[in-house]
Amino acid sequence: MSVSHLTVYGSLSRAGIPSDNANEVEQAMKQMVDNGVEGVRGDVRDLREQVLSKADGQVLRAEIVAELHKVINDLTIKMFGAMLASTGIIIAVVIKLAA
Repeated sequence: MSVSHLTVYGSLSRAGIPSDNANEVEQAMKQMVDNGVEGVRGDVRDLREQVLSKADGQVLRAEIVAELHKVINDLTIKMFGAMLASTGIIIAVVIKLAA
């Protein structure tokens, strides 16, 4: 006999509830608790499927880092090109003014 059975059944019996009725109430309460536990387990299973695992997070992080490196490289190339163009324009202006 479980502790909960002894507690519920004993309490109902001491309160004057007939033995059969006390047992039915105890069984009904046990079933409600069991159903609640199974419902929570199902919810946890559903959440577990939706949560990002540590391995998934590491893969995502690696992808983000790779993408950031690509963006930084692209920006560096564009800035270098802009600097070359600016230098060329400045040289052309200086040559034009010197002539």
